[in-house]
Amino acid sequence: MRAEKQKTEMVVYIITSLLTIAGTALCLVGLLLPYWYTSIILEGIVDVGTANLGLWQDQYCAKNSSCQSTWMSAGSHARPEYMEFPSWMVIQGIETAGAVAAVLSVVSLAPFWAVFRSNNSFVRNTIYGIFFVTSLVASFLSVIGCLVIASVGSNAHIRKVDFAPFFSGIGGTVIFIALGVACTICRYDPTYGTLENPVSPKFSRA
Repeated sequence: MRAEKQKTEMVVYIITSLLTIAGTALCLVGLLLPYWYTSIILEGIVDVGTANLGLWQDQYCAKNSSCQSTWMSAGSHARPEYMEFPSWMVIQGIETAGAVAAVLSVVSLAPFWAVFRSNNSFVRNTIYGIFFVTSLVASFLSVIGCLVIASVGSNAHIRKVDFAPFFSGIGGTVIFIALGVACTICRYDPTYGTLENPVSPKFSRA
């Protein structure tokens, strides 16, 4: 029975790992893309172009000119106040924390696989717990950040919410699905329905 359970665990772990990696990749793409929302670029009161604004990267596209990207790091770039989306710093913090948790969930896959055949239940449960917590935090924060940007208002200079939030939202959802798949192994019992299981129907009829 142990061999049967290990075979099932192998399939579950492979699916969980692939989904976790895919979800994390989507969260990182969403975090780094400059397409969370768009705003006009003003010189005085004149509209001179469009700005694609993200959580950590902005892209400025002047009319009849090429686009220029700028990273928002170490205070090297200050976004004009009229371009600021309501609660964007809150969204930035939530999504960044979610992406970090997603990366940690991928990192935890290494010990997750390392204890695959371990008979030490404490070690196994500790590693599983780390994976479950980081995955749950990642999925929750990645989705909640998208809900926040969808629920807050805008100002006269904000044109629309763009497509990058979908990457983070879908990534968080995929990680949550991976978490659900991983949980199935905790409930799987190959002895159910056999005489080895004292609560099985066969045992009760014996």
